[in-house]
Amino acid sequence: MGRRSASAGAIRVVAFAVTSLLGSVATHAASAPRDSRPVEIVFAGKEPDVLAVRRIVRELLERDGVVVHTSRTDSIEATTVLSDHGGSAAVYIWIDLRRRREARLFLTSSDGERIVIRRVRLADGLDELGREAIGQIVESSVLALASGVQVGMSRDEAQRVMNTEEPDPPKPAVSAADRHAAGSAAPSAAGGSQPASAAGGSGQPRTAPVTYRVGLGYGAAAFLPGAVVEHGPLLGAAVGSKRGSPRLALEVTGQYRVPVSASTGEVTLTFNGASFRLEAGSEFWIGEQAWFGALAGAGLDVIRVVPERAAEPALALAPAAVFVNGAARATVLAGRRVWPSLAVSVSAFADISLTRTHYDVHLRGVTFPTLTPWPVRPGLSLALWLLPEPTRNALPAMTSPER
Repeated sequence: MGRRSASAGAIRVVAFAVTSLLGSVATHAASAPRDSRPVEIVFAGKEPDVLAVRRIVRELLERDGVVVHTSRTDSIEATTVLSDHGGSAAVYIWIDLRRRREARLFLTSSDGERIVIRRVRLADGLDELGREAIGQIVESSVLALASGVQVGMSRDEAQRVMNTEEPDPPKPAVSAADRHAAGSAAPSAAGGSQPASAAGGSGQPRTAPVTYRVGLGYGAAAFLPGAVVEHGPLLGAAVGSKRGSPRLALEVTGQYRVPVSASTGEVTLTFNGASFRLEAGSEFWIGEQAWFGALAGAGLDVIRVVPERAAEPALALAPAAVFVNGAARATVLAGRRVWPSLAVSVSAFADISLTRTHYDVHLRGVTFPTLTPWPVRPGLSLALWLLPEPTRNALPAMTSPER
């Protein structure tokens, strides 16, 4: 408790010191003619962090009558900050939230001649105090820069400072198509955004054109007449293309089927086993948040049959036996992210037996058919999936200018 209080106190001191240094400047700026052009802000970091800081920064700036446009990018380069942005905004801002214990702020005047660079220590991460400190520094700096007050440093001084900064954290691999779709970049002359490479940023590492997910779920399907259902936990994995719509997908699942019993007039049988399926098809994604699709494929059913009770003493129970049968499957599915790296899906499927299967009783040299599984077995499954966080902006509000 004492350590957290000390950290919180340190953040208060840092925020107070910075805002006090800019306080007189901001006071002067408040009385100076106000630039009516908007402020362009580009965020880099995880979506929850970006949303939290974006909320308080917008609140503070809009309270001062500043129009705010925001966007999001994967990385912030020195060449991007120092390049010419056309002067369509009163102030250009980059807020780098990729580090756990530090936020980096870069603010440039409309003409790019004055640059403010701040490193905000976050002893307890992006808690309320850390977010407030970032918001206050941004607010004071914007009021000063937008009013033409000579704060910060020159372009040459900023270049020397940024060239001596410690290396950035590893950048997430983002494809050119995803980057173009996300519109993540520095503010452009039109007041929107442009790709980082066009703004002078260095090239980004290319990523493989596939995505993946692994999941755990539970499924059930009709098995035998008399409302006998086969069911059990399942594991799944899927790979698919990352671009275009529809996207090709390949999915493999394995399921353990828990024991179920079925009785006839002569004998009671218990069934358990496993199934394996490989399916291919197409998926349609809605942004990077939800998807639906159709798959088809085939696989194997491994069924263990255990005779347990006989109605007549003359019936001798055979030993347990294992059967392997082929089956085809058709599936329709839909899923949605419930967290950046976690999704839930529901699937409706139909298994079609490729061999005619029946279980018989042999009594006094005569064969009596007893149990015949359904040749077409409809079913449902529910699964939780782990998948990579979306590399493109998930919220439209972050990919286009906001007013």
